[in-house]
Amino acid sequence: MSGRARGSPGDGRARSSGSRAPGELRGRRSPSADVAAVLAILIPGLGHLYAGRPRAAALWGLAILLGYWAVYWPGLVLHGLSIVAAGRAAASRGGGRDAARRPANP
Repeated sequence: MSGRARGSPGDGRARSSGSRAPGELRGRRSPSADVAAVLAILIPGLGHLYAGRPRAAALWGLAILLGYWAVYWPGLVLHGLSIVAAGRAAASRGGGRDAARRPANP
């Protein structure tokens, strides 16, 4: 028996479909608009962070917290706007509800 690890290159065995060679990067899926909206409901700005927009996440989070601190209603309105914006931000990156139904661009 050789000292090589099972499935190592050069031993003639096929690698399983779930394993990757060292250095291979896993493909990143596009963010889901639904997940972004739920995260934005839970914590202001988290939906934007999930959608890959950290600067927008910080600005929305700060604006919403200041709105809640000043008076309840402005914070509530900003929170609602943030939820919608987070969903749209994720959808614009290809993760909308109908992403599977959209035809691919040729």
